[in-house]
Formats: sequence, C-alpha cells, structure tokens
Amino acid sequence: MKKRFARIKTMAFMLVIVMSMFSLGGCIGPISCVSCLTMLSDETFDITSDAPQSESTISNEKYAYNTLDETHKKVYDELYKGIINMEPSIKVSTSDDKVLTDVTECIAADYGELFYVDGYSYVTSSGILSDPGFKVAPQYTMTKQDRDATQQRIDAVVNSWLSEIPTTSSDYEKSKWVYETLINRVDYVADAPDNQNIISVFLNGQTVCQGYSNAANYLFSKMGIQSIVVPGATDQGLHAWNCVKLDNEYYYMDITWGNANYGEYSDTNKVSYNMLNVTSEEMNRTHQIQAVFPMPDCYSINDNYFYQEGLYFDTFQKEKMGMILHNGYVQDRDVSIKCGNQETYNKMKEYFIDDGRFTEYCGGLHKLRYVAYPDDRIILYKFT
Repeated sequence: MKKRFARIKTMAFMLVIVMSMFSLGGCIGPISCVSCLTMLSDETFDITSDAPQSESTISNEKYAYNTLDETHKKVYDELYKGIINMEPSIKVSTSDDKVLTDVTECIAADYGELFYVDGYSYVTSSGILSDPGFKVAPQYTMTKQDRDATQQRIDAVVNSWLSEIPTTSSDYEKSKWVYETLINRVDYVADAPDNQNIISVFLNGQTVCQGYSNAANYLFSKMGIQSIVVPGATDQGLHAWNCVKLDNEYYYMDITWGNANYGEYSDTNKVSYNMLNVTSEEMNRTHQIQAVFPMPDCYSINDNYFYQEGLYFDTFQKEKMGMILHNGYVQDRDVSIKCGNQETYNKMKEYFIDDGRFTEYCGGLHKLRYVAYPDDRIILYKFT
C-alpha cells in the first residue's frame, strides 16, 4: 500500500480539540472551540499514515457529501464508518484540522440521527510518544450497548409514526406530514433534555430547533427523501432548519417557526405553514445560512404549501379568494392566502380588509380578525 507522508517540526506531539457538533440549546447555535498544545524544536520528523487510500461509502445520496472533493470525501467515509462502529479512535487520511472541521459539519448536516456523539478530539503524533498518524476521538455520550438499545426505542416510535402515511403519498404530502407531525407531537421547550439530538423528539416529546431539524432529517431519510440540516442564524440567535429535495427540486422548511410555542411567528395553538417548502429568496429575508458547504438554489414553488393547496395567487382574483374566505367562515377554520407579488397582496388587503368587502362572502360576520405577514405576502384570516 502506498504511504502518505506529512512533515512537521515537533519534538513530541500536537493536540487539537474541536467541538464541531451543533449546540443549539434554545436555538443558541453551533459552537466551535479549538485549543492546541505544541512542543517545538529544530528537529524535523516524517509522519507516516497507514490510513487506507480509498474507503467504501454509503453516503452517495447525501447532499453535503456530494459537495466535497475526493480528499474530503475520503476523510468523511473514514470518519463516518468509525462513528457508526463507535470506534474510540479513528485514523483518518488528513492532518489538516480545517478538513476535519468541515467534514464533521458535513456529516452533521447529512446524518441527523447521530444522537450518541457530542463532539470530537483530534490528535496528531510524531511517533515518539505514541503511534504516528492523525486520529479522531469522537466524544460518545453512551456505550455501544446503550446506543443500540436507544436506537431500537427510537426506531419503534419512528416506524409507528411512518405507518400512518400511505406509501403512495407524493413528495409534497410526505413533507407536509413531517412538518405537521413534528409540530403537533413535539413541543418547543428551550431547556428540554437532549434537545440537540433526536432523543428529545422521539422519546421525550420536547425539543428545540436542532432537535426538530435532526428528527426531520431522519424521517425524510426513512422515506427515501434527501434532506439537509442547515446551520445558521436569525434575529433571535443561532438556529437550524432543513433543506429538502422534493420532486427533484430543493425547498427550505423551518419546523421551529411553524410551531405555536416558538416566539411570536406562529399563531397560538395553530400550525403556521408560512415556512413549509419555501424558496431561497423567501428564506433569506429572515434566515442567514452558516454552512461550510454550498447550499442549492431553491427557486421552485411547485411543492410550496400555498401553491399545492390552491392558496397562492399571482393576480388578484376576488371571487376565488372570496370563496376561500367563505369556506373558512362556514367551516369554522382559519385560512391563509399567499400572493406571488406585492401588487396582488396590496389589492387583496385593500379589498377584503381595508374596504371591509369580506362581508360579501361571510354573511353575518361584522368584524374580521386577521394576521398579516407583509414580508411573506401572506394574510391569515381567523375564523376560530
């Protein structure tokens, strides 16, 4: 096997510790902490790595993995294989801590189900005090036996939930089901235990943005749909959400912002669909992506909630819009209408709200309650 060599000036060793997993307690955000201890001299030593030149992969369908070059992919495969086998020390074919940091973030984006890892230690040695090479020590939070037992409990819940959705469901229907199921069954609780991983979702029923995103990622993977956990921030602080590939197009979804218990974005005791399968342009108004890998351009509206449900209008159509209000009124349920441009939004608001013409479609109703989201060009009409 051909050897790979790196040269460093060192007398003993270098220790690098990088905590690169997301830490979004109360949606606080990803934390990266690096410390180094180096003993230098004028001597120069050769470090020989016997890491394999190639590594089989099971990540070909993962988005972040496919943004990497071959060097990064190799390290990704080596590290991921070691993690799922819960190896205490994993030899990888790099001595560049930036490569390792990027790779661990890509693994976290692709695999939301790694509930038993909470960071990594990176160690490189000259071979004087220990075996030469560069190794990664994942910080496991439990034993392999406990991991396997917990995984069985999680999968029992996941399989039970997934049994509720027909296998013939469209990609849109699956995405809506994931969105609604996580919001309706899992409360947003800032200080929930294990809120950075899927234990909080599937076993405890309380989580924060990182838990929602990881759980959605896992559910989508079980349904054969590509999903990414997106690290970033909003005005409220560091945050996480998802990017999902539906019908060969990419969309963003933020389950946290769809939950009634989070901030003031959602209506009380309701599911807000404003952030179900939206474009990059819409997401970028309020969210800032902080990923180390390039994100896809999300421009399609075909699987957007409002478009799919017949609640999206590029032109002002008072009769169709009026019938949506009428049906919401007689069925005693809230309805939302989204406009594709500012002119249509302004005309809708002026006609039904400012001029009070909702009365033409809601006989007997004298006062209309509503919530306007002008940045999203959405108005929620409240009939409950």
